[in-house]
Amino acid sequence: MGWGRKLAVAVVSGALVTGLAGCEEAREPVREKAEVPVREERRPVERRFPVFGEFVRARWVGVTLSDPRLPGPTDVRMAGVVDLSSRDAERLRTGYEWREATAPSVPEAVTPLLPTGARWRTSESFEGAVTGGGRYAASFHVDFEKRVLVFDALDPVPVDLATPSSEPSNSP
Repeated sequence: MGWGRKLAVAVVSGALVTGLAGCEEAREPVREKAEVPVREERRPVERRFPVFGEFVRARWVGVTLSDPRLPGPTDVRMAGVVDLSSRDAERLRTGYEWREATAPSVPEAVTPLLPTGARWRTSESFEGAVTGGGRYAASFHVDFEKRVLVFDALDPVPVDLATPSSEPSNSP
């Protein structure tokens, strides 16, 4: 094999290796951003989780899980802590069947918001009521004594977009 041909093979081989390395990089799983701001707007939580009732306060994060370098739909993990009113805590406690649970697994930014010494409960019937029978994946943990509800949902759908209505919606 001549010198020119060896050079051409080396250049083509190098290009293929570089191209394949780029493909490997694109296949790496997208990780949560290290610092996600904790938000306190009520409206996004109220629109997606009206079953929570008229809660006192919500602190939550929205984490984009999709790779922004790739086209296609964007998956968003919405997770947070809701301080329930005493009335809503009692309504949820008596309205659904609850069982003991371990502490929820939430994004790093939400972890410091969890109360210490909580006695967590979960409910399949509550999960079904909130998610419209499983329209999206989510988990919900409640400590009724502390009146705290923790939510963690993948692509939660605003209720006014999830159910058809004969009334026009004025919300964005």
